[in-house]
Amino acid sequence: MMLKSASLGRNYSTGNGEFIGTLAVSAGEVDLRASVSDDASACWPTFGILSFAVEKPGSFSIDYDVPKKLKYSYAHGGTTLEPCYDFGNKSLDLAASQRFLDGNLIGASYKTSSKTLGLEWSSNSKHNKNLRFKVSALLELAKGLHMPILNAESIWDFSL
Repeated sequence: MMLKSASLGRNYSTGNGEFIGTLAVSAGEVDLRASVSDDASACWPTFGILSFAVEKPGSFSIDYDVPKKLKYSYAHGGTTLEPCYDFGNKSLDLAASQRFLDGNLIGASYKTSSKTLGLEWSSNSKHNKNLRFKVSALLELAKGLHMPILNAESIWDFSL
């Protein structure tokens, strides 16, 4: 086994922060990943979210969030299908995405527990390969017809 990557991060938002740590190891054709995240404003670490993953890049990924989620991802020819069973809510979530035209991605998801439909589109910048854009909409179907929650992001990728 060979260490593939390790990262530590901190996410800041209004009123609280989050600590994120990831360790990835390459074991031949498959990659093994362990992640932990926690509320960084707490005085004592609680390791709120712990997850493990096994992935064969370009083929499949199985994620397990301790103790409540099991997620399987199947990728083939730019199409990705992701059924996810949440043991805590006893609900099934579904997601699908398609890559096309030089890194553009369109995706849709549905969460049965909250009756939430999500749509997203992301694209790589034509001028800077480290810059991506993402636009998403979230529609809470349980609330009836209303304006969806819209989100626009710009994402900078860099390696040290």
